[in-house]
Amino acid sequence: MPNAESLIWVAAVTVVIWLGIFAYCLALDRRVRRLEEER
Repeated sequence: MPNAESLIWVAAVTVVIWLGIFAYCLALDRRVRRLEEER
């Protein structure tokens, strides 16, 4: 069933992309907080 496999791949890639965006936002938030604390 290639359809099921393709759906699994699409879901996996989507989850990885969302995790990357979430981690990137968290990193930016931490940097902003550090800059605000240094001021």
